[in-house]
Amino acid sequence: MLDRTTPEREAAIARFWKRYIEMLQHQGITKPFNRWYVIRAQDYIDARPGLRLKEHRVADLTNYLNALVQESASSAPI
Repeated sequence: MLDRTTPEREAAIARFWKRYIEMLQHQGITKPFNRWYVIRAQDYIDARPGLRLKEHRVADLTNYLNALVQESASSAPI
């Protein structure tokens, strides 16, 4: 995959996570619990490498979460 990392892109990514963490704090999610949300959000973003974040739709997240449920159910001990 082509590495499109530029200083501007890195700054935009840092601003995104800063705003995300601020939103979590506004919702009452505090340290260290906000880290869990960041990790899970990054997992979701990483699972859709060809899709820009602003192009994501509710169905994309729903499908991702359904896949996690299926994966969890299939790996659960009987």
